[in-house]
Amino acid sequence: MGAEVVTGLVRFEIDGVRHYHTPGGDFPSVTAILWATQPASKKKSLEAWRDNMGEAPADRIRDEAARRGTRLHSMIEEQLGPNPPPEPDCPYWRCVRPLVKHIESVFGLELPVWNVEVGYAGTLDCLAMLDGHVTVLDWKGSTKPKREEWIEDYCLQAAAYVKAPKEPEASRAVIAVIVRGKPVQEFKLSSREIVRYWGLFRRRVDEFMVMQELLKRR
Repeated sequence: MGAEVVTGLVRFEIDGVRHYHTPGGDFPSVTAILWATQPASKKKSLEAWRDNMGEAPADRIRDEAARRGTRLHSMIEEQLGPNPPPEPDCPYWRCVRPLVKHIESVFGLELPVWNVEVGYAGTLDCLAMLDGHVTVLDWKGSTKPKREEWIEDYCLQAAAYVKAPKEPEASRAVIAVIVRGKPVQEFKLSSREIVRYWGLFRRRVDEFMVMQELLKRR
């Protein structure tokens, strides 16, 4: 079982499931919980896509998406940091720039969070003051625009980060979908919507825990 230090926490895997070692204990990551408990229809759709594309091309697309996401996050973090470099001449930056420039102040970037009571951990992209509210911002790179009905897991992830104790406490979230050459899509989650998605996330955590217990009994 290898371990990696990520944003002040140790990240490791147990039976292929990402966990974080936190001051409150060892917990599965938010993304691992959501991946393991995704609906059967979504799993079948992904399997069909991989079968249609072929394993090697599908892996290349996945890896390129991961690299693009890493570059995108690094670029935004640099611009929001204390000593930002000159703005990049990049279509992704032009897409997200209006939202980034609208941020009033930043409380944390790549901020590790965990919830001892519910039992999960993760790293949120940005905790900032936006439109007078402490807000969790989540950057999502994409090759095409999203519809709200496609991003439920993004919303569950954002709700989990909002509900993880931190200082200052957030009351809402914004999921920013960034597509090359397109205006940034801002999916805004109000405090009421956070409560709804939080309930759904709690169910997914319960489902995950049952799955893990069943695996232990095999």
